[in-house]
Amino acid sequence: MRLDRTTVAVLAGAGALLVSGGAALASKSDGDRTTRCQERLARIAERRGVTVEQLEADIKARLLARVDTALAAGRITSDQAAALRQRIGNASFCSGVIRHALRHRVRHVLAGAGDYLGVTPGRSR
Repeated sequence: MRLDRTTVAVLAGAGALLVSGGAALASKSDGDRTTRCQERLARIAERRGVTVEQLEADIKARLLARVDTALAAGRITSDQAAALRQRIGNASFCSGVIRHALRHRVRHVLAGAGDYLGVTPGRSR
């Protein structure tokens, strides 16, 4: 596949936006993020007519149900299910785990774009 200048420029611009957006997000302090997260949870709980604790318990119950379903379907082992149950039980919704998941997703998207373009990680540096 042959890329023209416009395609390369668009891809470079998109990469620059991703990098600058990531840097902007990384520059914010964790205290601000935690506060915003807690405020967001409070608004969601208020809209649903429950307390934040009830909202968190409901989310955890739903996650545990998904783990049980995956275990029953044979998609995970009992050891994996136990580890997931423990992580869910110890989870804090405003701890930064979501940022890690988002970072992982961005890497996955970029890897997919690299595969499509035929660019390997060694060639992209």
